[in-house]
Amino acid sequence: MNIIDKLERNERLNYEEAIGLYDLDLFVLGKYANKIREEKHGRKSYFNINRHINPTNICKDVCQFCAYSASRKNPKPYTLKHEEILDVVKNSSLNGIKEVHIVSAHNPQTGLEWYLEIFKKIKTAYPQIHVKALTAAEIHFLSEEYNKSYEEIIDLMIEYGVDSMQGGGAEIFDEKVRKKICGGKVT
Repeated sequence: MNIIDKLERNERLNYEEAIGLYDLDLFVLGKYANKIREEKHGRKSYFNINRHINPTNICKDVCQFCAYSASRKNPKPYTLKHEEILDVVKNSSLNGIKEVHIVSAHNPQTGLEWYLEIFKKIKTAYPQIHVKALTAAEIHFLSEEYNKSYEEIIDLMIEYGVDSMQGGGAEIFDEKVRKKICGGKVT
């Protein structure tokens, strides 16, 4: 029995079959995901309410697509203080967010401890909020700056309250695209 047959009958997949979902055409996968959603919830859709925070726009890299880096389209550099970030999270919490989404820049002035401390402060003050922070490119940047492995950086992030990381930075996965729009970024 193949994956499509099981999806058609809405049967539970085993581990190998679930891994096989990665090989499906995205539109085919979406069709079956929507079918399952409708069977479980009718025509209802559910959304995660989050707050996106960019703590700094000072970045040593120059990416053509970046909309907030101080070196590109925004000539006003900034780095938020922890108190300012906590105020944003507090106000957003009052408005019902379930997640704070922190995407920053490759700012050599802030430091690893600066990030770790804000993660800890957010998680301590708002333990119910899911903290999603940093892209793989930011982890690479911190790894190089502090001579730590990716695993060490991620372990520290988890220790200080990060629940997950976002999937931003996919432009680095295609070398031709990376060279064209963000040549200085990690390969």
